[in-house]
Amino acid sequence: MVVSAMVLAIMLLYVAFLSFRPGLLPTQPGELRRVYIVNDWWGWGPNRQIRFTLAPEGGDFAGEAFFAEVRDATVIWSSTHELRLPAGVMENFLFVLSQAPLVEGEYDPGIDLSGDYPSRRIELETARGKVVIHSEAQGEGGAPWAAEIGGRGYVIHADVPMRALNVLAPHLVRPASE
Repeated sequence: MVVSAMVLAIMLLYVAFLSFRPGLLPTQPGELRRVYIVNDWWGWGPNRQIRFTLAPEGGDFAGEAFFAEVRDATVIWSSTHELRLPAGVMENFLFVLSQAPLVEGEYDPGIDLSGDYPSRRIELETARGKVVIHSEAQGEGGAPWAAEIGGRGYVIHADVPMRALNVLAPHLVRPASE
């Protein structure tokens, strides 16, 4: 019994070691050239498109928010709003995101329900290249998530990217209809 508990503990430490990938995700706002966030939903009823684009400007991050409702490939309504986020908010976002446990592998969103197709995407453009984190999963917090970094594919079996997006949420403009 004690031996099996030790073996299990060693295996868990090994998995944690394999998923720790320091330096793959940016951790400081100064590393970012552009941030692009998508939160779309497709399914029964009106479909929703939400896009945020941010870039460093005067010590903060500025850009715009785009919202649209689409039905049968026709935009029913849309609106665009200017955004400005303090660098400290972006730093908190990056800190949370950098905690994502990256496991090299192939992404499978595991879609189980018809009529419910979320599509979430975080793109971070840096001097080292583009980091893309996305999810089409219906699971809690969007898990699992996929990450493409430096031409390699990773899976994030946790809701860490959603928690990072929740850091930004209070600072992002929302349309009156939401």
